[in-house]
Amino acid sequence: MAVMFMSFIVMYLNDVRMEDIGYGILLVVFLCIVIFMADYINYWKKCRELSYIAKDTKNCIHNLPVAEDVIEQNYTEIILGLWYEMTNELSRQVESKKDMMEYYSVWVHQIKTPIAAMHLLITDIDGENLKQTKDLERQLFDIEEYVEMALSYMRINSDTTDYVIINQPVDDIVREAIRKYSKTFIHKKIHLKYEGISNMAVTDKKWLGFVIGQLLSNALKYTKSGGSITIYMENDKLVIEDTGIGISKEDIPRIFEKGYTGYNGHNNRHSSGIGLYLCKVILTRLSHTIDIESEPDVGTKVKIGLVVQD
Repeated sequence: MAVMFMSFIVMYLNDVRMEDIGYGILLVVFLCIVIFMADYINYWKKCRELSYIAKDTKNCIHNLPVAEDVIEQNYTEIILGLWYEMTNELSRQVESKKDMMEYYSVWVHQIKTPIAAMHLLITDIDGENLKQTKDLERQLFDIEEYVEMALSYMRINSDTTDYVIINQPVDDIVREAIRKYSKTFIHKKIHLKYEGISNMAVTDKKWLGFVIGQLLSNALKYTKSGGSITIYMENDKLVIEDTGIGISKEDIPRIFEKGYTGYNGHNNRHSSGIGLYLCKVILTRLSHTIDIESEPDVGTKVKIGLVVQD
C-alpha cells in the first residue's frame, strides 16, 4: 500500500491528470477488496474445517488441512509428532494395564486353592481347640472377603464386565447375602431384623448381591455387640439400617470416593476405602441409586434405589 501511495504522489508531481490518478486509485481499491474477500473466504473455510476437526478429535490427525506456508507446515509437523508420541504412550499403558489385570486375575484364582485347603485343615483340628478353630474360620472368611473385593474391583474396571439385567426377586438376593454373614451375626451377637421382601427388581443378581454383602459387612464391622441391623423396603428403596457408631457429618459427602476412609477408617486399620466406592460404581451402572443417612453414636441408614415391580 505504501508503494502504491508513493506512486500516486510521483504521478501527481509529474503533472498526471487527477482523473487518471482517481481512476488508478479506484482500480487499486477494487483489486484490494477482491484480494481481501478472497483471503477472507479462504480464512473462513479453514476456520470451519478446523471446527469440524475439533468435533471429531479421534480422526483429526487424518483430516488436518494442507499447510499453505512454512509456518503452517511446522505447526503440522509438531502436531503429528505429539500425536504419534501420545498414541505410542497410550498403547504402552493399555498393554501394561492388560498385563497387570491378567496377573492379578491369575493370582486371585490361585489363592483360592490354599484358602480351600485351609478350610479342610480346620475341619480336622481337634474339638478341644474349638475357640481357635472359630478364630481361624473368621480370619479365613476375612481373607475370602478381600479376595472377592479385589476380583470385583478388577472386573468392574475391565471392558468385559458381564451384566444380566432381568426381573429378580429382591428377597432371594437379600437372603443369600444374609446367609453369607450369618456366622458373623452370631459371633458378634448382633440381632437381625428382616421379615422378607415381596418386591421384584430389574437388576443383576450377582452384582446387586455383592453390593448388599458389602453394606452388610460394613454394618457388622461398625456395629457393637448387642446391636441390631434391620433390612426392609421403603417405597422403591432397599434400606439397610444399623445401630453402629455412625458416620460423621463431614465424611458423608466424600464417603463414596475411592480410597477415602474418613474418621472411622483412620480408627480401623482394616478399612481400605474401596468397598463403598465399588458399591457406588456398580449401582450407577445398574441404574440404581444409593444414599446414606447417618448420625454418630446412633447408627447408619443406607438406601438403595431400585427399579421395583410389585
